[in-house]
Amino acid sequence: MSWVLIKTKEICVGVVGDNEKLKKIVLGRNEKDLKGYAEGENKISVLPPLLNDVKKNLIDYLFGAKIDFPPYPLQIDLSLFTQKVLAEVRKIPYGQVKSYKYLAQKIKTKAYRAVGRSLSVNPFPIIIPCHRVIRTNGELGGFSAGIDLKKKLLKLEGISI
Repeated sequence: MSWVLIKTKEICVGVVGDNEKLKKIVLGRNEKDLKGYAEGENKISVLPPLLNDVKKNLIDYLFGAKIDFPPYPLQIDLSLFTQKVLAEVRKIPYGQVKSYKYLAQKIKTKAYRAVGRSLSVNPFPIIIPCHRVIRTNGELGGFSAGIDLKKKLLKLEGISI
């Protein structure tokens, strides 16, 4: 297992994976926010091709490029319900938002709060763009890395809420 750290002035992203699958992505405002996310993982100077591709796309994204992330192989060890929610969120295009209610309807459930809980355990923020999910009334809702980072990611994509 390997990890890579990507830093900009306002956002720090940690990615853990190997050449087979991504294992997790962690967001923070700075490196201190990510402390412990990769404990036991190897920081290496030559990244496996998969991590190198992810790093390049994330850097481009964080510096303003319109990136719709490819279907990277992800290790998702979560409930079937949560996997359905995350699969639907992955379809939300760059620069657009959808509501928790919209997602619930797409997966044919009325459990809007359960959709929100599923997003709170998303192991791949940005790649599975849970920051693009808002409340039906237009309010931001929650975000596991904090509302500040959600606002920054949305602003990066040209969305002002």
